[in-house]
Amino acid sequence: MKKINLIPTANATQTVCAQVGIATLLLFSSVLTAQAQAWSNTNSTFPPDASQNWATGTNWVGNAVPNAGNVTISNGGAALVNTAVPSVSTVILGNSANASLTHSLYIANGGSLNVTSTAPTAFRVISIAGVHRVTIESGGSLAVAGTITTTAGAGSTPILTSAGTITATALRTHSNAETYITGGSVTLSQNFSSIVAGSGGAVQQSGGAVQASNSGSLQLEANGTYRISGGSLSMTNTSAGLIIHGGAGTGNRTFHVNGSGASSIDFGGLRYIAAQDPTSMVWKFTLDNGANHITKVNFTNNGNAGGNFRRGTLDVGLSGGILLSGNSSLTLMEGPTISTATNFTNAADYTSGTAKLWVQSITDSTRDTLNVTLNSSKLQGSQDFSNPIALTFTSAAYGYVNLTNTNLSQPFTLGLIISGGTLSNFTGALTAAGINWTAGTGAYNVNLILNPNVSGGTAFAWDLQSIDGAMGVAGVGVIPEPSTWALLSAILMILIVLRRRTRRDF
Repeated sequence: MKKINLIPTANATQTVCAQVGIATLLLFSSVLTAQAQAWSNTNSTFPPDASQNWATGTNWVGNAVPNAGNVTISNGGAALVNTAVPSVSTVILGNSANASLTHSLYIANGGSLNVTSTAPTAFRVISIAGVHRVTIESGGSLAVAGTITTTAGAGSTPILTSAGTITATALRTHSNAETYITGGSVTLSQNFSSIVAGSGGAVQQSGGAVQASNSGSLQLEANGTYRISGGSLSMTNTSAGLIIHGGAGTGNRTFHVNGSGASSIDFGGLRYIAAQDPTSMVWKFTLDNGANHITKVNFTNNGNAGGNFRRGTLDVGLSGGILLSGNSSLTLMEGPTISTATNFTNAADYTSGTAKLWVQSITDSTRDTLNVTLNSSKLQGSQDFSNPIALTFTSAAYGYVNLTNTNLSQPFTLGLIISGGTLSNFTGALTAAGINWTAGTGAYNVNLILNPNVSGGTAFAWDLQSIDGAMGVAGVGVIPEPSTWALLSAILMILIVLRRRTRRDF
């Protein structure tokens, strides 16, 4: 019988130990990769400078740039991404109990960050205190295989701002967090709830192209708001491009079209999830001095059986004051079928709030439209340019006047006499809306510079309810431009000279 030696030789022992050692190192390495790698640079300068570069190993705990691991920035520092950095699994920004800390991630032009996790927690701006912000500049990009979530605790302020390129499964903004889309593009791929705004969360789009796949939707939950003033929005799910949902809560869900700056707003259809959701939906429109005054909301389809987009509260207001094209109709919504006005709260007779300035109508055609026109009962009179004296009336928070004998071929100044409230509230709202104004002259408190070449029209309308409910316009007057005053002065001087000469001749 052949003897079997069960005692390994020295070389065999060394080989086994080496193999075990390598396996241990690989296991340890995988554990390190799975663990979160923390940002260590506490410099909070924003925008970050070169010393705060993501690609610098000494800025990280362990002196190594993250590669395929989980990343956290929660020490009060600000990280700069200005190149294509190695992909990571997940990113958490914030989640600190120190209310004095601000955590920041800045993706500059030429910078790109790729997050590979497909989980709902792939990229989180999350906090229980403090300020947390992610900024993506034009030319920068953030690609997330999973969901981008921005959420806040009491006393915290997480903000995501992007003018660059975002691709993700979904974008969720919750609990008083804010997302600002100022340019670039946001492309989402999740079925149904591609964008979610709820629990006080707000998405504000002033530029860029926001779009989802054919089954993508914008979902508004209790106290959630989507506000669009520029760019384009396209959610093409034919049964639920816009989903109104919030459970049993009483908070409003608001879709706000602010002005005419958006190039298009398109939904495939509409769906209300819960029975109380239609009554809590607010369709808000704020007209501006642009040529079209408002960008309409277009529905390709009506949506599923519960998707009656004619229901909810209709809130139509102005950016302080605008020059309208007479009483011409303004289209707010368009869709295959729009039913009677009684499906709106406040909209049938406009008996409360800013709705008092408007009368609703529905055009029944191949594609129906929901329209508003100025309410003739709110006409405060006519202002004649040939007699530029203030038209006075009882102070009102909303109303309009007709402009007669006014040169509408060039910009002109309209003086307003303001009564009640705090004047700075009004002028601040004018500035925010991009309306040119100056401090009032003479009896006027505020002078507005209106350009009929842009908006046209002979009706000046105002609505101050949402700005300051105690404030009203008590008088309106067309103020001659300096050139007009100069012409009048020259004519007066000529008349004086002629009169003196006539006296000498006699």
